[in-house]
Formats: sequence, C-alpha cells, structure tokens
Amino acid sequence: MNEKMLKQLVQILGDRLDCAPGEARRLFHGRGRCYEGLEQLTVDWLEPVLLVSVFKEQEDAFFHVLNE
Repeated sequence: MNEKMLKQLVQILGDRLDCAPGEARRLFHGRGRCYEGLEQLTVDWLEPVLLVSVFKEQEDAFFHVLNE
C-alpha cells in the first residue's frame, strides 16, 4: 500500500467524521473495490471508537501513516 492511498483514506474519514454519526456506522468499505489500493481495509464508527480492520498483513510504515 502506498502512502498516497493512505492519505486519501485519512481525507475521506476526516470528511465523514466532520459530523460524527450518533450510531454505529461503516465509514469506509475498501473491500467493495471502489478505492484501488485500499481493498484490505474497512473502517467503522462505534461511538466513540473508530475501528480500523485490516485484512492483509501490512508493514510498519502503513500503521505510522495511519496514526498521523
């Protein structure tokens, strides 16, 4: 996974969390193949927890960018 794709994910999540939903909701479904390079991710909002599920082993750099 490249850093550009992760930065795109961070932007998408930022936009979707501007008005955080009051109930559980899937914010990102990469496995739907709408975002090339992010197919191994889903992100769910379980107030107040943002749950990122990774379905493929990633290098440490991936998690570093994700935590920025």
